[in-house]
Amino acid sequence: RGQASPTPPLRSVTIGNVGRCVLIIVLSARVAVAQATGVESLVLPSGLLVLVVHNAAAQKLDVSTAVFAGSRDDPESLRGIAHLAEHVAMGAARSGKSLASVAAANDITMSAVTLGDMTRFSSLASPTVKSLQAILELERLRLSELLVSANAIAADVKRIRAETADRLGDQHDGSTLFGAHRLSRSTSHADLLHINERELGS
Repeated sequence: RGQASPTPPLRSVTIGNVGRCVLIIVLSARVAVAQATGVESLVLPSGLLVLVVHNAAAQKLDVSTAVFAGSRDDPESLRGIAHLAEHVAMGAARSGKSLASVAAANDITMSAVTLGDMTRFSSLASPTVKSLQAILELERLRLSELLVSANAIAADVKRIRAETADRLGDQHDGSTLFGAHRLSRSTSHADLLHINERELGS
């Protein structure tokens, strides 16, 4: 067990073409090679940059996927699409497999946040190779097999409306909180009700 390296499962992950994205894995000594310290990096064939941080003091396995697009990147006619994409990306795969059910079955805690210039998905679990493999499967589903449907969009629009207390127009106070989302500049969800599958899937 102490000799298990993160590299083989990473190299075997098949993810579609990925741009502007990095996967960050913080490993404790229970998962990493005992002598390993510091940071390793590799680029998967999909273009996904993976950073593996060896931290012997870590109590949990911590995996984050950072997509370098946030509310500042919303097109003028699609204000709110980054926040909506974050919600949809916590949903289900095209196979019908729910990301939340995969996480729950493997005792993984998932969270996500949309910021001005980045959207981040995080998973915490016990520091085992099994947990790492389960989280990598979650990220594979999120990055390459996500279900984008009218029903999923409608359900997530409803959640965002509740999160924002239905304040969908321009918000000029950079400290405004939308649930867990503190945005660093004025933001807007003004076009949220008009975003469709084609726009979100592109």
